[in-house]
Amino acid sequence: MSAGAVGGGLVEWALHDLNPTRWIADRLASNDGTVLVHGGDDSNEARDNTLAVWSATPRAGRVGRVAHYFPVGSSSDDQAGIVRNKLSAAEPETDLVVIDPEHLPGLVEDRLVQALPDAPALTDMLRDEGCFAPLVARCRVGQGSRAPLYALPLNADAPLLVIDLTLFPPKERRSVVDRLVRLEQTAQAAEFWLTAQRFADASVGPMETRRILLQAGPYEGLTVSLVELIHAFGGDVRADPTLATPAGRAALNQLKQRFPTEQMFALPTGNDEGDENGTLVAVQEHRAAFARLWPSQYRQLLTETVAEESGGRAYAAVRIPGGVLGGQVVALAHNATAPRAALEVATFLARGQGQSQLFHVGGYVPTLGPVFFENTVKAQLEGMPAALGTAVSRPSIRRYAPWSSAFREQVRLFLLGRPIDVETAITGNLKTFVTD
Repeated sequence: MSAGAVGGGLVEWALHDLNPTRWIADRLASNDGTVLVHGGDDSNEARDNTLAVWSATPRAGRVGRVAHYFPVGSSSDDQAGIVRNKLSAAEPETDLVVIDPEHLPGLVEDRLVQALPDAPALTDMLRDEGCFAPLVARCRVGQGSRAPLYALPLNADAPLLVIDLTLFPPKERRSVVDRLVRLEQTAQAAEFWLTAQRFADASVGPMETRRILLQAGPYEGLTVSLVELIHAFGGDVRADPTLATPAGRAALNQLKQRFPTEQMFALPTGNDEGDENGTLVAVQEHRAAFARLWPSQYRQLLTETVAEESGGRAYAAVRIPGGVLGGQVVALAHNATAPRAALEVATFLARGQGQSQLFHVGGYVPTLGPVFFENTVKAQLEGMPAALGTAVSRPSIRRYAPWSSAFREQVRLFLLGRPIDVETAITGNLKTFVTD
């Protein structure tokens, strides 16, 4: 190989992963019968382990075919950019991609992923497996149940409000949890958030811990937090992505008036809370009375946290009423080198055996109903159907990534009291991303 080829290869690596080991592995594996899958961080290597199960399962016509998972990026924003670069490469670099479904319309528009063959049969398969209907719907691009299917559900998510019990007097801890559970069960979203703020104000930690910590770095975590809060106070960002309606603007004003905005919406400084892992670390270090986390993060929190010396629990969690529907999907690259094998991998991940493996090893919330799982798991998932059924969706727009970036920054500045005109800075700015 010439020096020029090596130099060109290094530039290509720099534009993709910023990880030389992963880049070399990808290039060596791309033509040897391996199905390459790229996506977000892999909790406990659950996704790669699940692919190993698929690779080891005897199947006619698949001699020697294996699949491997390659994590890319530490945040959903980084993942989306790296995945798009891989899909856009002149030479095939991936067969399947794991993405937030909000990015699917843009990838379809740019012809970077392909429609799945025999969509009716795949839809029937998902229904028979007990997959939640809202998760299947967001794998389509277009209107209605007959719109083309471009992905299969990989995992679900419904957010939690985690309570640091160590920052409350022992005698009051149960009442804090019970009050929020009742508000969640009765779908009183606005009162849920206001009550959490009152509890935070009355907690016993240092003043800087008396807060609700959102995933409020300059990344997608802030977008989903704002979508949830706006919905709780009467807005609907999915239907009103430019916040042009009176309901959307009234919700903004409610948030601005009723919460300590500098504490809640200012970007983190002095510590690492600017991504999902940083938010988790802040909770582990008892820097917030409440924090918004995904279930997999909460599972990690409990796994890595030693109970208090008194024997009590350090944390509790309550589902957020009207939380954003989370999770990811798996889509087939437009130039996949082995599309039939890749589709088989995607189908395996979406079905029972794959879903069980992903849940037990990595803590990923399954896309299938609790009835599929053993009794010990059913108890953990019993509230998930209701949570997913009432979850809020983000807008489905072709230019989602730039919309999300502009949305969270402009709304954050408004909530912080900056002198900006809502019509111009928010509605006018966001219109450029939702209209052609």
